[in-house]
Amino acid sequence: MSELVISGLHATVAGREILRGVDLTIRSGEVHAVMGPNGAGKSTLSAVVMGRSGYEVTAGSVTLDGEDVLAMPTWQRAVAGLHLVMQYPTEVPGVALRDVMVEALAARGHASDNVRGQLVAEAAKIGFEERFLDRPLNVDLSGGEKKRNETLQLAMLRPRIAILDELDSGLDIDALRDCSRRVEELSNDPDEPLGVLAITHYNRLLTELKPDKVHILVKGRIVASGGPELATTLETDGYAAFTDGDEPAESGAGASGLDDLFRICESLAGGSGKSAITERATSSGIRPHTAISRGVRKQPSHSPSSAITQTFVHGETVAIARLNVVAVTSLPFGRAPDFPRFLWAVPWPSSGGRRISDPHDISRIRLLRARGLPQRTES
Repeated sequence: MSELVISGLHATVAGREILRGVDLTIRSGEVHAVMGPNGAGKSTLSAVVMGRSGYEVTAGSVTLDGEDVLAMPTWQRAVAGLHLVMQYPTEVPGVALRDVMVEALAARGHASDNVRGQLVAEAAKIGFEERFLDRPLNVDLSGGEKKRNETLQLAMLRPRIAILDELDSGLDIDALRDCSRRVEELSNDPDEPLGVLAITHYNRLLTELKPDKVHILVKGRIVASGGPELATTLETDGYAAFTDGDEPAESGAGASGLDDLFRICESLAGGSGKSAITERATSSGIRPHTAISRGVRKQPSHSPSSAITQTFVHGETVAIARLNVVAVTSLPFGRAPDFPRFLWAVPWPSSGGRRISDPHDISRIRLLRARGLPQRTES
């Protein structure tokens, strides 16, 4: 039996405190759901536990079976038994799913002589078409297929504790049922039950993945904990009883930092003066960036580089605005040939901006680290 203990965890991004003393204990066979409003710190919690760069832990501890998780690089955390099911799974051209699983299993000391057969068996359990097993990792898969692929990898690697960062986003009803039921089965395994920390906005995930406890995270703190009934209450009453109307914890960083980006881009797309927009960006800790068209590779046809009006940088995310279009990209500074790699490009204002959220763990190297591949694989 395993135990993940998060004690008094404080963390900052770009000097702004996001987590303000989180305490959670997840044991094998337990399902804990963390819910909260946008910008509460939910995705930051998963990023800090898994060791994503750009986050600084200023206080507290994270241990897995007594071992100091914060002292480990990301790939060692994965090998030790932590697993992140990503909100935005990354495409990794040229790297086959089977090869990732072979290397990841070997890093854990597990046999990998029948990986193909295991993949086929697991794929059948979650409705993941067998033909997708031969593709490079996540390449040309729909959002729902990528989530099935994430669930498939979780089942293959059998970690001690899994962190599900909005597994339900982008899933239709059937895919949601297949993926959540498989995670539920893993948590009830009689020999090696999986511990689960499920981050979600909606109760629908929890109809199949039965939580033992539900926690409400607001402004970087757990403000309430209870049984499954707490999620039902939230579904009907919302978060009003748990918030006081102040800015959320991640204001200026993470999801709310992106809200700032989109508000700025909205002003730009709406014709506001550039000087006023630049001033607002600077006051929000967002850096305007104009030398962007160099090295563009992956670019939607409806957003040519020549039409880019202005670019804003926040953390590892870029927002690019031109008339009626906003795009969000990864930000691999120092690797110019891949900059920028568009992840989203949507008409404005029909998107409302808020549906485009932080594409965390977008780096291919990060994905491989999160699967526990050793350092030699990351070069």
